[in-house]
Amino acid sequence: METKEHLLDSRLDRKLSKRGGKDEENGSDSGSGTDGRKTFWANIAVAALINLLSTIESTILLSAIWPYLRLLDKDVSSTFMGLTTSSGKAFHALFAILFGALAVRTKKIKIYLILGRIVTIIGCFLFAEAEMVSENGKYWMFASNLMFSIGDSSLMLIRGYVATASRPVDRGLAFAAIALANVLSMIIGGSSLLGFSMIGHPSLPGGGGAEILGVRLHMFNAPILLVVVLNLAVICLAHFGLTEHRPREEKSTQQHNNGTEHGWRIWRELPIFLILLCFFEKIVASTSLTTAISTTPLMGTEVFAWTEGQVMQRMAAANATIGILALITVALFMLLKVATWIPSRYIFLAAIINFFFFFFIAYPHRLISAPIRIREYMDDVGCNSDRYPWCKDTLSPSPMLYFIMLIGTFGIFFPLANISLDTVYSGILGQIDQSFFQTAIIAVDDIFQILCPTIIMHSFKLAGHPVVFTLWAGLCALGVVAWVLNGTRLRAATVTQGDTLEAEATPEKNGNYLPVENKPLVSP
Repeated sequence: METKEHLLDSRLDRKLSKRGGKDEENGSDSGSGTDGRKTFWANIAVAALINLLSTIESTILLSAIWPYLRLLDKDVSSTFMGLTTSSGKAFHALFAILFGALAVRTKKIKIYLILGRIVTIIGCFLFAEAEMVSENGKYWMFASNLMFSIGDSSLMLIRGYVATASRPVDRGLAFAAIALANVLSMIIGGSSLLGFSMIGHPSLPGGGGAEILGVRLHMFNAPILLVVVLNLAVICLAHFGLTEHRPREEKSTQQHNNGTEHGWRIWRELPIFLILLCFFEKIVASTSLTTAISTTPLMGTEVFAWTEGQVMQRMAAANATIGILALITVALFMLLKVATWIPSRYIFLAAIINFFFFFFIAYPHRLISAPIRIREYMDDVGCNSDRYPWCKDTLSPSPMLYFIMLIGTFGIFFPLANISLDTVYSGILGQIDQSFFQTAIIAVDDIFQILCPTIIMHSFKLAGHPVVFTLWAGLCALGVVAWVLNGTRLRAATVTQGDTLEAEATPEKNGNYLPVENKPLVSP
């Protein structure tokens, strides 16, 4: 059945490609579908560029917040960082829903994309002014993080815009452009941050910093200038480069209403257990990345005994390397058509196993670990035993091994986990309007992203990194077991979807196979 499934996928790809070429030869738009619609590739390219420029900001600022917070307030704890991160996630989820509702009601997205960039610029000014406030700098950082989260939430509208501007048969490639933009933002953002870290800071060993036009610039506030320029560019792109595409929504609404008439029957026929399994696996994959991102800066200052500047430089280098690996991984996945000869459920299983091994190996095993350096009086590096009592009895894993595992796991296997789980989940849902269920899995993930940083930071403060890594190694192990135990049901659900696709393929006179109108192609 799997061979049949993969041959069917390949055959449909070849036939659809031939059909596109035939349309060009006949002088018609190769972007036109059976209903005369067109994919607006120029607008999709602009949307991807907007996504790229906007997410560079997140890559730059996310790695800088903790070392900058610690520089502003030596007594700031990991608990406050957890509160800052969780609050940002909560505002991101809340305003994503708000922007989405407003976009549906007003039939516009450009104004909300622009509004999100304006809010981000306000956050940049709060970030830059944090060091000017003698005692409350960390609260200004807290407020700036909320502004950044609100601004980022408006980018969720890009996914809806891409769906509106593309034909169903082109939608996968259109979304791939957005995914590619996200990967490139990691590379550019990490490289930019690494360059800015060379400026230094007057309070750090080696000094540094510069004064331009009366403004004191250093490694933490200089990136803000780049972020402001990028946001101004995005405002111009959104205003002049995007075109609202609303006619497509009228048909989507009609399809939604037709589906509602048979809603109860559809709900009864859906494999709800497998859908919930995908929800759980999505949480496992995304919170694994969140745990690594949240814990690594703390590991740098408290466990590896690095200065804030060293943490920022090494995090920037790691982010850039992860981005490059992710770019290569996604490109090879597409060029080699890996999904046509390896089932997606096996790819996801391999990814989740690697997440488990990352946390297992990062645990400070006695044979490959060393004692943690304790911060002495008047010393700025090392673990603060007054704040973290576990320092004296806990070991430090090898920094080199830790970062090799971090880069390999999340540069290669995290993008594979996302692609493969999305493919399996879409195959389980089958030939229905998937809008609600695709939104539901993101909403569930957002809820756990709100709770995850707080759990991580409290665990780190109370018991240190061994407990954090043990918790997530256990969660990943549970994800592996759940996926393996349901392997037969997953295979049956996705293969059935492939059979349905074959039955619904309509032969034309020239032997080409085309999907029935309004039946989206879903590869199991």
